Amino acid sequence: MSRRMIGRINLLVLLVGISGCSDSAAGPDEENAPLGHYDLDFTFDRELVLIATVRQANGDVAQSGSVTFQYCSKGPPRDDITDPDESAMAVCAGGAGSWAYVGIVPIGSGGEARFNFGAVTVVTVIGFRYKYDGAGGGVASFTTAGEDWHRF
Repeated sequence: MSRRMIGRINLLVLLVGISGCSDSAAGPDEENAPLGHYDLDFTFDRELVLIATVRQANGDVAQSGSVTFQYCSKGPPRDDITDPDESAMAVCAGGAGSWAYVGIVPIGSGGEARFNFGAVTVVTVIGFRYKYDGAGGGVASFTTAGEDWHRF
């Protein structure tokens, strides 16, 4: 087999491998670690706080890893308070938006990671999700499907 043919086969294998990695699909990111329980909660009192809780399948809290929080954005922020980019998760699920980086937080005691999203004054619904990176902590890395926060 020629080097050119081997190069094409390697490229094809690489492309097939990459096509299986979608940023929009929720699910496990590692095949060998057991799945756990991945919860997303919110608190709101002047400022919105995102709370990710990761537990092992047996209910024990994750002892290590980090959480990358994301929100659904309908486009780049325009620094216009009357036209915010934050959107409901359905916008991202439908392809009209994309998941934007909020911040990364290490898992703390109790298997939680908290992030202060800040004051929310205009938007009434924002879709959030998180990516858990288990980093060998016994719980599979995972991207949650997402959840909408509603300001009432």
